[in-house]
Formats: sequence, C-alpha cells, structure tokens
Amino acid sequence: MSEVSRLQIVCSLKTGAKNVSEIVEETGLGQANVSKHLNMLTQAGIVAREQKGICVYYEIANPFLFELCDLVCDALSAQFQQQSQQLEMLKTGASRRLIVPNYLLFTISSSFKIFINSGLNSYSC
Repeated sequence: MSEVSRLQIVCSLKTGAKNVSEIVEETGLGQANVSKHLNMLTQAGIVAREQKGICVYYEIANPFLFELCDLVCDALSAQFQQQSQQLEMLKTGASRRLIVPNYLLFTISSSFKIFINSGLNSYSC
C-alpha cells in the first residue's frame, strides 16, 4: 500500500461499505482514479465488492487489516524516531566515535522526511 490514493480509499472504507461516488466525495480523488485503485485492491483481496441493484459497494475484506496497519505504522514510527534521534546526535557531535558516511545520513534524513511528508500520518488507520 505504498500508493497514498489506495491508502486514502482503504481508510475511507474503515467506517463501512461505500460506492465509488461516496469514496470520491470523501477522498477528493477523481472517479476514474478511485475505480482503478478499487480494482487493484479487489484483485489483491483487500477490498470485497458487492452488487446491490445498479450500485456496487466496496468494503474491507478482512477488518484485521486495520490492526495490521496500526502495528506496522507504530513500528515504522518508532524506527523513524530512533533514526531521527541518531541523526540529531550525529549532527550535534554527541557521538564522535561513530563514523557514518554522508550518503547514510542523507538516507536516514530523507526516509524520515518522506515518511512525515507522505501523508501517512493523516491517513493511518
């Protein structure tokens, strides 16, 4: 679920089954985009599809998904916080015995910024 749009759709479905129009309204995504991602999520078994009259409703196939998301997000958050603290220690010179190549500092710093700026916090379930 690296695609932010799919994450928005999944979080939209946390409150229950919705049709494409309801998901579009809640997420602000385009109808074609939502339909494309719902198709991918359905094929992956994350979302279940049910026809009711002329409308198709989508819902999370296994509600355990949200518990799994919480576990992963908590673990990633702790990891990024630890990396951020290590980076700060390196920047302030508190740990002079540790020699870290510049590319690694950039990787840690970039990963943390990407995580924070990706919008995952606002859509984490």
